[in-house]
This record gives sequence, structure tokens and C-alpha cells, in this order.
Amino acid sequence: MTNPSLGGFTIFGRSIRMRTVKDASAEQINHFFGLQGVERIHGGIVGRITLVQGVLAGVTDVNLIAARVLIESYDDGVARVLIDTIGIPWANVIFNQFEPGERILKDNRGHYLPYRAILRHLN
Repeated sequence: MTNPSLGGFTIFGRSIRMRTVKDASAEQINHFFGLQGVERIHGGIVGRITLVQGVLAGVTDVNLIAARVLIESYDDGVARVLIDTIGIPWANVIFNQFEPGERILKDNRGHYLPYRAILRHLN
């Protein structure tokens, strides 16, 4: 397994799982008064997304907060090269969504925050 990176930086933390899939197709839904049902117009394939699951870690609360601030700073609309967990490079990928876990986990080695993220491929 390759240590994944975005724009050359390993921001994803530990226990990283990535899965690149087709994004939902574009569509237009039309409703007409007086008629039951809907009309769906297929707009084609939009592209790909990479679904990420990982755990941010820090020795202290401050280190964990710094790791979270760092990963969230990549949600800036800048397209970068993503190297995924199996070493495949994907050009023109933007950080699209960060969803932290419900709580911070702690043990005698540090503080941990599970998370999920979505990266959008622009081509």
C-alpha cells in the first residue's frame, strides 16, 4: 500500500481507505401539473469521485487540531494530483468535502479523529 498524497503532501492521516468510483450521472427531473410521475432526462456521466476514510492522529489535542486544520485547508478549489493508496496518480482532483467523526478517541498514545472525505476528479 502506498502512502497517499494530495499535491505531494501526505495529509490523510492513518488507516486510510480510498475508493475511486463514477460520480452520479447528471440528470434533469421535470414535473408537470395534472400528470402523475416525473420525467427524467439523462445528462451523461459527470466524472469520478474518490471516497476517503481515515483517522487523523496527534499526540495531544493541539496536534490533532493542527492535523484537522491542515486537511480542511485543502478544501480550497485548487486542483492537485492525488496519489491513491495503490499508487495510481489522478490529475486535476479537488478536495470537495470533509466529514469528521462524532467524537475524538483517546488512549495513552494520543488522540484520534475518524473522518470521511470526498475528492472530486475534474477530468
